[in-house]
Amino acid sequence: MLFLIHGGDHIKARRKLHALVDAVVAKRPETVVTMLDSESFVPEELAGLIASQGLFEVSRIAVLDQVLSEKGTIERVSGLLSDMQESHNTFILFEEKVSLDILEGAEKTDAEILHFPAAEGQKFNVFALTDALGRRDRKRLWVLFHKALLSEGEGEDTLSYISSMLFWQVKSMLLAASAATAEAASMKPFPFQKAKQSLKNYSLEEVKSLSSKLVALVHDSRRGIHDLETALERFVLSI
Repeated sequence: MLFLIHGGDHIKARRKLHALVDAVVAKRPETVVTMLDSESFVPEELAGLIASQGLFEVSRIAVLDQVLSEKGTIERVSGLLSDMQESHNTFILFEEKVSLDILEGAEKTDAEILHFPAAEGQKFNVFALTDALGRRDRKRLWVLFHKALLSEGEGEDTLSYISSMLFWQVKSMLLAASAATAEAASMKPFPFQKAKQSLKNYSLEEVKSLSSKLVALVHDSRRGIHDLETALERFVLSI
């Protein structure tokens, strides 16, 4: 089965992605969730994912999150859309902007296509920021931090929102680190799996340190000890 989720309304699109994965896992808890981003996705391995099937008919959900940026990757994925739709496994392509080849190819396979156009005034994808933190990509996180400030303005509300989303990412990682399952962590399956993947890039002590730093920098900025924007930039450069 194949789903294509695309569009500039990042919040609604992400919510739908989470809802799809969570619904399948709730129905079939044994389902394996595989999440692939631009760094972990290997196009040559896609055919193997399509054909793979575990013991006792265990199925897999493969989320391809923003991987379609290069021409060669687009061509390879486009050529396998029908196979993804017919696979025992479920494939979800998640893209902000999708090429015409992928869109038309998905339509021909009768895939479920979900489009979430950007809401008026929406400029910045905050989830790209949290994903960069999870991947420990300091350079991209710094670039996205400044992009957020340029897009949303440098007001206190924007800075507080950025800090709260970064803390949400770190908190998710701490919850996932202390539990074997999403249910035990009191998390939904999809964010739990994302957090588990992010934990591969940090030690537990480092995640705890990130949490302490974020709490301290927000409190200290409220007390006037330092400027929140400067403190957040220092935090970004410290990961």
